[in-house]
Amino acid sequence: MALAAGVVTVSQLDQYLRTKDRWPGVTRARTALTRADARSMSPMESRLRLVWTLDACLPPPRCNWPVADASGRLIGRPDLLSVEHAVVAEFDGAGHRSRDQHREDLRRDDRFRSVGLEPFRVVGADLADTALLLDRIRAAIDRSRQMAAPRTWLLLATPGPVL
Repeated sequence: MALAAGVVTVSQLDQYLRTKDRWPGVTRARTALTRADARSMSPMESRLRLVWTLDACLPPPRCNWPVADASGRLIGRPDLLSVEHAVVAEFDGAGHRSRDQHREDLRRDDRFRSVGLEPFRVVGADLADTALLLDRIRAAIDRSRQMAAPRTWLLLATPGPVL
Protein backbone atom coordinates (compact mmCIF):
# COMPACT_ATOMS: atom_id res chain seq x y z
CA MET A 1 0.00 0.00 0.00
CA ALA A 2 2.98 2.27 0.54
CA LEU A 3 3.89 1.68 -3.10
CA ALA A 4 0.37 2.54 -4.29
CA ALA A 5 0.36 5.69 -2.17
CA GLY A 6 3.66 6.77 -3.69
CA VAL A 7 5.32 6.91 -0.27
CA VAL A 8 8.15 4.68 -1.48
CA THR A 9 9.27 3.04 -4.75
CA VAL A 10 10.27 -0.55 -5.44
CA SER A 11 13.81 0.68 -6.04
CA GLN A 12 13.91 2.45 -2.67
CA LEU A 13 12.60 -0.63 -0.86
CA ASP A 14 15.13 -2.79 -2.67
CA GLN A 15 17.98 -0.46 -1.65
CA TYR A 16 16.77 -0.48 1.95
CA LEU A 17 16.56 -4.28 2.07
CA ARG A 18 20.13 -4.53 0.76
CA THR A 19 21.27 -2.80 3.96
CA LYS A 20 19.50 -5.37 6.16
CA ASP A 21 21.16 -8.63 5.08
CA ARG A 22 21.31 -9.98 8.62
CA TRP A 23 17.72 -9.24 9.57
CA PRO A 24 15.43 -12.23 10.01
CA GLY A 25 12.91 -12.37 7.21
CA VAL A 26 14.85 -10.18 4.78
CA THR A 27 14.98 -12.98 2.18
CA ARG A 28 11.20 -13.31 2.40
CA ALA A 29 10.82 -9.53 2.08
CA ARG A 30 13.00 -9.52 -1.05
CA THR A 31 10.89 -12.28 -2.58
CA ALA A 32 7.70 -10.36 -1.76
CA LEU A 33 9.17 -7.25 -3.37
CA THR A 34 9.69 -9.13 -6.66
CA ARG A 35 5.95 -9.83 -6.64
CA ALA A 36 4.84 -6.31 -5.70
CA ASP A 37 2.84 -4.09 -8.02
CA ALA A 38 2.70 -0.39 -7.21
CA ARG A 39 -0.69 -0.11 -8.92
CA SER A 40 -2.38 -2.64 -6.61
CA MET A 41 -4.88 -0.72 -4.50
CA SER A 42 -5.69 -3.20 -1.75
CA PRO A 43 -4.29 -6.26 0.01
CA MET A 44 -7.20 -8.29 -1.37
CA GLU A 45 -6.36 -7.30 -4.96
CA SER A 46 -2.80 -8.39 -4.25
CA ARG A 47 -3.98 -11.75 -2.91
CA LEU A 48 -6.09 -12.30 -6.00
CA ARG A 49 -3.15 -11.32 -8.21
CA LEU A 50 -0.89 -13.81 -6.42
CA VAL A 51 -3.39 -16.63 -6.96
CA TRP A 52 -3.49 -15.55 -10.61
CA THR A 53 0.29 -15.70 -11.02
CA LEU A 54 1.46 -18.33 -8.53
CA ASP A 55 -1.42 -20.81 -8.46
CA ALA A 56 -2.89 -20.41 -11.95
CA CYS A 57 0.62 -19.90 -13.41
CA LEU A 58 -0.60 -17.09 -15.66
CA PRO A 59 1.37 -14.03 -16.75
CA PRO A 60 1.05 -11.11 -14.33
CA PRO A 61 -2.09 -9.07 -15.00
CA ARG A 62 -2.10 -5.29 -15.17
CA CYS A 63 -3.45 -3.68 -12.00
CA ASN A 64 -5.91 -0.80 -12.15
CA TRP A 65 -4.95 0.05 -15.71
CA PRO A 66 -7.40 2.31 -17.58
CA VAL A 67 -9.36 0.62 -20.35
CA ALA A 68 -11.10 2.62 -23.07
CA ASP A 69 -13.56 1.81 -25.82
CA ALA A 70 -12.62 2.15 -29.51
CA SER A 71 -13.32 5.90 -29.43
CA GLY A 72 -10.91 6.37 -26.52
CA ARG A 73 -13.59 6.91 -23.86
CA LEU A 74 -12.61 5.51 -20.46
CA ILE A 75 -14.85 2.61 -19.47
CA GLY A 76 -13.04 1.51 -16.31
CA ARG A 77 -9.89 0.66 -14.39
CA PRO A 78 -10.26 -3.04 -13.61
CA ASP A 79 -8.55 -4.37 -10.51
CA LEU A 80 -6.79 -6.97 -12.67
CA LEU A 81 -6.61 -7.12 -16.46
CA SER A 82 -5.18 -9.96 -18.49
CA VAL A 83 -4.33 -8.50 -21.87
CA GLU A 84 -3.43 -11.96 -23.21
CA HIS A 85 -6.76 -13.52 -22.23
CA ALA A 86 -9.05 -10.47 -22.43
CA VAL A 87 -10.21 -11.12 -18.86
CA VAL A 88 -10.99 -8.66 -16.07
CA ALA A 89 -10.97 -9.67 -12.39
CA GLU A 90 -12.67 -7.46 -9.83
CA PHE A 91 -12.44 -7.75 -6.06
CA ASP A 92 -15.68 -6.61 -4.43
CA GLY A 93 -15.10 -5.49 -0.85
CA ALA A 94 -17.65 -4.14 1.60
CA GLY A 95 -18.17 -0.99 -0.49
CA HIS A 96 -19.78 -3.07 -3.22
CA ARG A 97 -22.66 -4.37 -1.09
CA SER A 98 -25.06 -1.47 -1.52
CA ARG A 99 -27.87 -1.68 -4.03
CA ASP A 100 -26.59 1.30 -6.04
CA GLN A 101 -23.01 0.04 -6.14
CA HIS A 102 -24.12 -3.44 -7.16
CA ARG A 103 -26.13 -1.89 -9.99
CA GLU A 104 -23.09 0.12 -11.11
CA ASP A 105 -20.88 -2.99 -10.92
CA LEU A 106 -23.27 -4.85 -13.25
CA ARG A 107 -23.27 -1.93 -15.70
CA ARG A 108 -19.48 -1.85 -15.57
CA ASP A 109 -19.35 -5.58 -16.39
CA ASP A 110 -21.64 -4.87 -19.36
CA ARG A 111 -19.28 -2.12 -20.58
CA PHE A 112 -16.32 -4.48 -20.37
CA ARG A 113 -18.20 -7.21 -22.26
CA SER A 114 -19.29 -4.74 -24.94
CA VAL A 115 -15.64 -4.19 -25.89
CA GLY A 116 -14.64 -7.86 -25.74
CA LEU A 117 -13.43 -8.27 -22.15
CA GLU A 118 -14.80 -11.02 -19.91
CA PRO A 119 -15.15 -9.97 -16.25
CA PHE A 120 -15.46 -12.06 -13.13
CA ARG A 121 -15.90 -10.99 -9.51
CA VAL A 122 -14.49 -12.16 -6.20
CA VAL A 123 -15.50 -11.36 -2.61
CA GLY A 124 -13.41 -11.63 0.54
CA ALA A 125 -14.41 -15.15 1.60
CA ASP A 126 -13.53 -16.43 -1.89
CA LEU A 127 -9.86 -15.64 -1.28
CA ALA A 128 -9.69 -18.49 1.26
CA ASP A 129 -10.71 -21.00 -1.43
CA THR A 130 -7.93 -21.26 -4.01
CA ALA A 131 -9.69 -24.04 -5.94
CA LEU A 132 -12.77 -21.82 -6.34
CA LEU A 133 -10.62 -18.93 -7.58
CA LEU A 134 -8.80 -21.15 -10.05
CA ASP A 135 -12.16 -22.39 -11.37
CA ARG A 136 -13.39 -18.80 -11.79
CA ILE A 137 -10.21 -17.73 -13.55
CA ARG A 138 -10.30 -20.70 -15.93
CA ALA A 139 -14.03 -20.27 -16.60
CA ALA A 140 -13.55 -16.56 -17.42
CA ILE A 141 -10.70 -17.41 -19.81
CA ASP A 142 -12.88 -20.07 -21.47
CA ARG A 143 -15.80 -17.63 -21.81
CA SER A 144 -13.45 -15.03 -23.25
CA ARG A 145 -12.23 -17.46 -25.91
CA GLN A 146 -15.83 -18.15 -26.92
CA MET A 147 -16.96 -14.51 -26.79
CA ALA A 148 -18.67 -13.30 -29.94
CA ALA A 149 -18.09 -9.59 -29.27
CA PRO A 150 -15.09 -8.21 -31.12
CA ARG A 151 -12.14 -7.11 -28.98
CA THR A 152 -12.30 -3.37 -29.46
CA TRP A 153 -10.92 -2.28 -26.09
CA LEU A 154 -7.84 -0.14 -25.77
CA LEU A 155 -5.31 0.34 -23.03
CA LEU A 156 -4.58 3.97 -22.41
CA ALA A 157 -0.90 4.52 -23.23
CA THR A 158 -0.07 6.17 -19.92
CA PRO A 159 -2.11 4.91 -17.00
CA GLY A 160 -1.47 7.96 -14.86
CA PRO A 161 -1.94 7.90 -11.12
CA VAL A 162 -4.45 5.61 -9.53
CA LEU A 163 -7.07 7.78 -7.83
